[in-house]
Amino acid sequence: MGLHPVLGRLLDMRDDGPNAAGAAVLTYRFWTTGLHSDPPCSENDSARHALATIVGVLEPSVPYPAETEIIANVVTSPHHLSRRW
Repeated sequence: MGLHPVLGRLLDMRDDGPNAAGAAVLTYRFWTTGLHSDPPCSENDSARHALATIVGVLEPSVPYPAETEIIANVVTSPHHLSRRW
């Protein structure tokens, strides 16, 4: 979509594959309204109990095609987690 991070980075090849750690990028709206612009965790933070590390915040943008709060590489669907498909 051509968006750039205002903090941190976007998801990239480091965040892909079965052994990749959970990573998430926040939308600017969610970061400012939901987290009150609190600095996100850095990649060097040791939050091993977390489902994903926040690696960046997107620049302000128009919500398209729908309002989104985070973009992540984390699978949470029971169907996909079961590995039976």
